[in-house]
Amino acid sequence: MKANALKIIAFCCILLMGTGCSEKQLKLENDHLLAVFDISNGSLLKLENKKTKWDVIYRKSLGQSFEMLVPLSWKRYHYIDGTEQSPPMINVSGNKISFTWTSLKSKLLDKPLDITFIGIVELTDNGLRYSGKVINNDSTHTVEYVGWPYWGEVSIPDTTKRFVCESMNQTKELYPSFTNEQGYWGVDYPTQSITLPESAFLTMRNDEQGIIGYSEQVVPKELIVASNELIPGWDCNSMNPTTKEMDGQLVRIPFKVNHFTFTAPQKSQDILPFDLLFYEGTWHKGVDLYKNWRKAVMPQINCNNWMREPYTWRYVTISKSQELVDLAKECKQYGVSVLQVNGWRTPDNQNDVKGIEGLASAIKTCQKMGIKIVLDLQMNTADKHSSWYKNELEKYVIINMYGMPTDAQMLCPLTQGMTDIVENRYAKNSYLQSADGIIINDNNNSGATFFCFSPDHGHAVPEFVQTGTYNLDKDFTGEIKKAKPDIAVLGYGFWDAQTTYYDGYRADGRSDKNRYVNTNTPMITVINERKAREDMNFCLKNRCNICYNFSFIGRELKNYPLIVKYGQEIEALRRKYADFIWNGEYRDVLDATVNGENISYAVYRNKNGRKAMIIINNRTDDVSKVSVSIDGSNKPLVVASPENIEETIYNGNISIDPLSAVIVMEK
Repeated sequence: MKANALKIIAFCCILLMGTGCSEKQLKLENDHLLAVFDISNGSLLKLENKKTKWDVIYRKSLGQSFEMLVPLSWKRYHYIDGTEQSPPMINVSGNKISFTWTSLKSKLLDKPLDITFIGIVELTDNGLRYSGKVINNDSTHTVEYVGWPYWGEVSIPDTTKRFVCESMNQTKELYPSFTNEQGYWGVDYPTQSITLPESAFLTMRNDEQGIIGYSEQVVPKELIVASNELIPGWDCNSMNPTTKEMDGQLVRIPFKVNHFTFTAPQKSQDILPFDLLFYEGTWHKGVDLYKNWRKAVMPQINCNNWMREPYTWRYVTISKSQELVDLAKECKQYGVSVLQVNGWRTPDNQNDVKGIEGLASAIKTCQKMGIKIVLDLQMNTADKHSSWYKNELEKYVIINMYGMPTDAQMLCPLTQGMTDIVENRYAKNSYLQSADGIIINDNNNSGATFFCFSPDHGHAVPEFVQTGTYNLDKDFTGEIKKAKPDIAVLGYGFWDAQTTYYDGYRADGRSDKNRYVNTNTPMITVINERKAREDMNFCLKNRCNICYNFSFIGRELKNYPLIVKYGQEIEALRRKYADFIWNGEYRDVLDATVNGENISYAVYRNKNGRKAMIIINNRTDDVSKVSVSIDGSNKPLVVASPENIEETIYNGNISIDPLSAVIVMEK
């Protein structure tokens, strides 16, 4: 096999030298991109989007291959540099190159480590797919993570335009400024990172082109931290240097995808595929690539229960059952249909999930009034002061690599004991089953509890906690729906993959991308009374259920008459034009153009192909005059608003009051 691989190397080198290339290189190329690798160390020397001429990597001296963290007993941050290794064995098969590095060397060790890394790069239609395997035959050292891919630079495609790194709910500027997230004491250079799979995807882009990356994980199995650095650092005031060199170093933004494998001695671990795809156009083009993959592997739940309604919600905390009844009466008066309830459990449960006295009767009373009750639930977090914790739950606390809890409240969902508790106590609990819905607030990494290292929990050491949380919440959902099929089960949107079994989720992140990816998933968004109008307009634009959580001048709804009135008007508007703005497909700003100052808008397409636009005037002190056009349409248009719900004819322009909204629909 080795002889065959070497023959392939020689053949590829001859081909490249025959085309005028004097260096020993391998390339992957199609009509979309070109990637050139150095066969002496596996470094990626050049990466180009051929359609736009974006040279992502163009300086050969910055070529990188992989990086590996292998802590030593006396030095924790001990990493293996792929460019310092002996030439890898290379195998080429179709559009795939496999690099195999063996006997990895370190400047800090007298002899190589008996560790093998197989890095695989595959050319796809739009980009590169990275995968691999760690084989640790060393008797002492653990491989904690592997940086693969490791790009020595991501060049700025156009220095006259802003360049950002984004995920489902985050936007981080890479140019012209670069914010350091990690603290000056923890990194050598300004650093930003995105955690996957919980962030769904990452993009590096401007408004005309970009790269989108995502891990091919349906069930979370591998922690990935993708990072960018600014080397050698800022020019001033967090601004990137404008020169190619500074302080004797090349200015650059390296990019790494760190896979946390924790491969113990005498073990091996596969690295899950990670796709990095080029696209041209706005961010929608990139996110569409993720959506297409997601659609193929993550079938979405068809929510047919009451969650499909444009109800107005309210979040409350109670300590007595009568409070719940009183709150429901007030909600009935002011047009609120759903109460999300916290505080419903007794302060100290004796090895059980018990509601406060009279809760079951109070829930029934609320339901008779037409108020839905959704109970807030955390199953992987415990009250450290309860008897249940002392008697049973404490043994399930997540343990970190130093043999102690990072957060003593966080319970390991990977244990059989927690599975039994969830299936037999939570899912069969009469209080939970009596509710109209459950919203699960199982945090997946409180206190950086990404892994559990306990040797007493019956799982691998360590094990990825998010795998357990995903499976545990899925088990709960399945079990409680067996007992009560029409109950709604929601989450807090930790992973995109949870939309395969949740009926909806809390989404407080104000993300257009989240709604674009999850176009029909019910989302509930809490509004802040200090900027209620802005928040409610966002909910209207992005089809989120409004959720009140008042506290500024008490929590009584009567103290906020203007907010409540606007909420009632929005719900009435949604019900009247539900075919467009509640049941239609969310298109963000695609398929239509709106001209005006300080505005934001979203386009919806109904099942018959007709479109509507929700347009927001974000000004606080002035009217915005706007004009609209719908791509490829000459249909007459009509206008309505929360304050004026009856439609009127669109006459070529609209005046929108400050912090107000209108909808424009095809007739």
